[in-house]
Amino acid sequence: MKKIVGVIALALLMAGIEACNTEEKHTDTEQEVTIPAKSGDTIADMPESASTPDSLPPATQSSEPPPLIRVGRHKLTLQWISWDKPGYADIQKADSGRYSIKGEQRNKGNEYLRISGLLTPISDEYLEFKGRIETKVIQGNAGEPCIRDGKMIFYAKGNRKYWRLQEMLNCDSVVTDYVDIYF
Repeated sequence: MKKIVGVIALALLMAGIEACNTEEKHTDTEQEVTIPAKSGDTIADMPESASTPDSLPPATQSSEPPPLIRVGRHKLTLQWISWDKPGYADIQKADSGRYSIKGEQRNKGNEYLRISGLLTPISDEYLEFKGRIETKVIQGNAGEPCIRDGKMIFYAKGNRKYWRLQEMLNCDSVVTDYVDIYF
């Protein structure tokens, strides 16, 4: 019995070595990838297509134009102020696939959310924002304004009807802010 198991193991080992010494081609719907035939081959010897990742972000896989954002008035909320009484942001076409955004949400207690900058759609779910977001609420940053400048990301998860700011931490590094731009 041990001899039979040994013979089978040897046969499988030999088959594996033989498979390593032959060149295989795998065809994908998007690209053809050639796997090197010799074990001495390196990544540098591989064709360029063999070293590219199998799943690229949607924006680079498709030749379709980037997704568009609806131009006009959009609801804008910060949960500390109210989800029931939104503010509004005006989104207009800017240049090169970008959109300007400017808006505010404010309550009677003089707490506010302000946004001003440029949005660039990355995919249906992701927007890149460059600009300024300013919040002032009693719950965060000791009631003082929290100003965020620079590049940030908004993301629409699942079936949600809004993009949510992904840099959620308030300036005090304690409180989480949900800044939402509705479709």
